[in-house]
Amino acid sequence: MLNARNGLIVICCLFPLLGYSSVLSATNNQSNELKKLYQAKNYQTVIRVGNVLLLETPDNPDARLFLGLAYYQTRQYNKAYEILNTTLASYPDYLDVRLALINTLLAQKRYSKAFEIIQEGLERHADDVSLQMAKVKLMTLQGKELQAVKELNDILNTHQNYQPAIDLRKKLIHNVQLDHLKKLYKEMDYHVVISKGSVLLLQSPDNSDVRLFLGLAYYQTRQYNKAYEILNATLASYPDYLDVRLALINTLLAQKRYSKAFEIIQEGLERHADDVSLQMAKVKLMTLQGKELEAVKELNDILNTHQNYQPAIDLKKKLTLKARHKKKSIKRTIANDQILTKETQSQYVFSMFTNNMDVTMPAQYWNYSSVSLYRHSENVHYGIELNYANRFNHNGIQGGLVFMPKLSRNTQLRLAYFSANQPELFPDHTVYGELYQNVLDNVTVSGGGYYQKLSNTYFNTYTGSIDVYASRFLFSFRPLYYQTKSGPDSILYRLHVRFYADNPDQYVGLIGYIGSSPDLFNLFTVNFLRVREKIIMAESQFVINKSLLFQLGGGYENQQFPDNRERGLFYLNVGLKYRFGHV
Repeated sequence: MLNARNGLIVICCLFPLLGYSSVLSATNNQSNELKKLYQAKNYQTVIRVGNVLLLETPDNPDARLFLGLAYYQTRQYNKAYEILNTTLASYPDYLDVRLALINTLLAQKRYSKAFEIIQEGLERHADDVSLQMAKVKLMTLQGKELQAVKELNDILNTHQNYQPAIDLRKKLIHNVQLDHLKKLYKEMDYHVVISKGSVLLLQSPDNSDVRLFLGLAYYQTRQYNKAYEILNATLASYPDYLDVRLALINTLLAQKRYSKAFEIIQEGLERHADDVSLQMAKVKLMTLQGKELEAVKELNDILNTHQNYQPAIDLKKKLTLKARHKKKSIKRTIANDQILTKETQSQYVFSMFTNNMDVTMPAQYWNYSSVSLYRHSENVHYGIELNYANRFNHNGIQGGLVFMPKLSRNTQLRLAYFSANQPELFPDHTVYGELYQNVLDNVTVSGGGYYQKLSNTYFNTYTGSIDVYASRFLFSFRPLYYQTKSGPDSILYRLHVRFYADNPDQYVGLIGYIGSSPDLFNLFTVNFLRVREKIIMAESQFVINKSLLFQLGGGYENQQFPDNRERGLFYLNVGLKYRFGHV
């Protein structure tokens, strides 16, 4: 027969062979085929082949075991129970069958019957650790965690180094202690929660549940700085722990740190777009900021999805009444204030952008356009880009892939590869990489570079940036250091200032460049030509609706060549961005 004991404790594990000499060699081969199919998770094939095999050899216990396991994996528990129960009746010492039957009964919540099968097994195999662990599992499902801990202690008296029992005992002890902490919190014994929670954290510093209740207790006792410290650190490690996020938001609101609270709410909505608790937290923030009309609009959006959500209904009535008596005029319409703002709330972002240039030397019109499609998910953004250029009576296309994984809550890596076959317009190959790191709540730094390969040469661009957010302003500084294969090196400095409206999707900005660089409009000259650059650009983005954004900009660029010739370029930039597939 085949041993499936470990596969019943941890689903889909391997099943080593047991040497039952009474099984014929041909039957063993057939059973081994079933085993391979089961390991490959081809459960439907196991069911089909197993049933055919049982027509030929109805009493084959291995085939019956795998057939029962396949039924279990496909949640056909009644069929699994039927075949495993009859098999165990014929082969009461086949432990794998007994364990499979126990798991099936636990899935059916037939706890009394499962206990009976476990006890019968222990009478036959008193020291079998798999049966003992099955008994512990039954106890935990019945909510008898203290009894389960006692049973695990008995197991470890015999099997001192049995890691599954050690790990489970640690988990169960934690659950018992956490339940006690919850009980104290519900009874409003906040100082006791702080005392006991602090002791528990010394034992397990990364325990997110204990940290939550400790932070809540600090909040309830108005120790907001301590509450913020522990909750903020916990959220950084567990960004999807919604209760921690909500507790941190309430703490920030109590501290009147509204900008930070908005940031935490928006980050939460990027991860849990339809969570009504976060939506209501956003409403609470708006009311604390005196934005009753905006809050009413947000409540309308909530009630479109959660029609009978009574807290939203009651609060809407209260705020509507308050807003009617508010004398202060609202300069911005409610619709503009409540448009969805974050791109990461959308699964896909499609962009079109065209950059038109009126050039003085030569007297031509140039164009650079780009089309992209990005997929946004919780921890990574990726997409494709196609770029088109028309200069010097030549035109060409560059295509590329972009991959931006989020390494942690505050760290993102941006990678890209582009390829083209028009060396006068685009490098043959471009490889880009840059790491972004939030070092403070309002400061981001980055570092990276480009490797650009041409047909018979190359040049590198080394860059970095520092971005500072102050109120509604973004201030950014980025140097670009150009290093060619055999030509002169150069450096160009970029300064960027942007002002955001109440809706972060709407902004205006100015961008300036000064310094020197290769003539990036004519890549054949990168090894022997360096030009002085002065560039000024204006940018803006406006919301058309929740999905569509419009971009408009323009500017002027002056290039001064070594022989004192100058080239002027007047820019007009237009773009559209469409977001769809809201998370």
